[in-house]
Amino acid sequence: MTVYDNLAFPLQCRRWDKARTDAKVRQVAEALGLHDRLINPLAGSPPTTIS
Repeated sequence: MTVYDNLAFPLQCRRWDKARTDAKVRQVAEALGLHDRLINPLAGSPPTTIS
């Protein structure tokens, strides 16, 4: 999942159209200082195994 996907998810659940979602995600990313990281995947932990 990317930063963009993470910010866009709630708006997509509300069935916002793609153009409006894109504009809002970019506006929020700019306000949070994340505009340069929109396409980078979020860091995740490696899967754990339970034996």
